[in-house]
Amino acid sequence: MTHTLHRSGDETELSSDFVVFSMPAKGYNDRNIKERVNQNYKILHTCNAVNIGGYDSGVYTNEQDLEKALIALKEADLGVSIVVSGNFKDIFEVCKRLNIHPHTVEFSLGIFGKKELLPKEEILEITTMCGHGLISPSYVEDIIGRVRRGKVSAIKGAKELAKACYCGVFNPVRAARLIEKLSSQK
Repeated sequence: MTHTLHRSGDETELSSDFVVFSMPAKGYNDRNIKERVNQNYKILHTCNAVNIGGYDSGVYTNEQDLEKALIALKEADLGVSIVVSGNFKDIFEVCKRLNIHPHTVEFSLGIFGKKELLPKEEILEITTMCGHGLISPSYVEDIIGRVRRGKVSAIKGAKELAKACYCGVFNPVRAARLIEKLSSQK
């Protein structure tokens, strides 16, 4: 399972937010992994990832870059599983074009319980981009306020938030767009 399943947002927003993971399985295909890990990192980086977490994850903002990354990973045949998160419709279209047949499909069933205790949906769209929940709603609101007051640009604020997401799956481009929108509201 991936911790990127629970990203909030509408279909349009999620169509500019794709995460690619490639990880070896301990004790199965992790022998002599250093060279493959380095190659994986180079592929993620050269395919225009807007954020990279260590060696194993890259964030993309469009189908073209996602497709480029999947083509390169498929050609490299590193012997590891590839997991892609994002808008299913878009991902399935890319897979169809590349003649890739998904092995497993996972869905988030949503949020259950006392939803009234959660931050506003607009804030959740930003905080849920960190699957480990390391970006606090208060931090997001602080960044929005700083952008509103002209103390920092939206992209600089988004990159500041991205530093808190240690696995590198936070999408600073999408976050900047959301922050800009929220900072212009009263």
